[in-house]
Amino acid sequence: MNLTTEEKIPQVLYKYRDLSEPARVRQIIVDNKVWFSSPAGLNDPFDCKVHTSFKGTAREYKQHMLRLLKKYRPSLNRQQRQAENARIFRQEKRHKDPGLFSRVAADVQKEYDKWGVYCLSARNDEVLMWSHYANSHSGVCLGFSHRSVRPFGPVFQVMYSPELPKVSYLKGGDVEKFSADFLTKSLQWEHEHEWRVVDRNKGKGLRQFPPESLVEVILGAKMNQEDRAAIISWIEDRPLKPSLFEARVKKDMYGLEIHLIAPGTETRGAA
Repeated sequence: MNLTTEEKIPQVLYKYRDLSEPARVRQIIVDNKVWFSSPAGLNDPFDCKVHTSFKGTAREYKQHMLRLLKKYRPSLNRQQRQAENARIFRQEKRHKDPGLFSRVAADVQKEYDKWGVYCLSARNDEVLMWSHYANSHSGVCLGFSHRSVRPFGPVFQVMYSPELPKVSYLKGGDVEKFSADFLTKSLQWEHEHEWRVVDRNKGKGLRQFPPESLVEVILGAKMNQEDRAAIISWIEDRPLKPSLFEARVKKDMYGLEIHLIAPGTETRGAA
């Protein structure tokens, strides 16, 4: 599945983290491990949900059923498929059963909730992101190189829409459904500039990433000295050291400035 061209992927993508559980952040910096969440645990109640419309005529459902029979029962010849299709519609009347559609959507959602998702941002200076995900600017922002290396797997850009997406069960393809269900959010979230990795095989849990992928660590503008010292000590424990930055509040306008404190093993990144 290819929804994003190489040129559009930012050189560095960012993860905002608070320090309420320091061990989680240390695990990223020292052990090179991140946590993939279940879609069921995301903070947007519309995110990673089935957005499927089951509307369609009897003719459209018959054509759809013929395609399914051809795909999943290849031993049937054309005449047998047509006979089986007629039997299903005459006896089972599935296209008139709203309970069936609800069960289909519930089964798909149950499967979605087994997948793993890792959310990142294209921005490291977004005030609301620092406020919401980095404990009111007292946390940290971690930058991962994503164009040259895929540390967590393929990454997809999230789109923002004023309307809830709806994909036709009868006509929508796999890419269209994936885009609607996993890569479309309300305009109210557009400040996140989100990109995400979706793992349908391993699901939620810890993932090891290549040490060279962590290229930036940005200290929050309101980080206390104890946490600051801990972060710096964790960086010192790494053979490959990311560049260290700090966020500072702009003096003459709303916004943040990202200042370099110490270059890393390879000088890359933010400011």
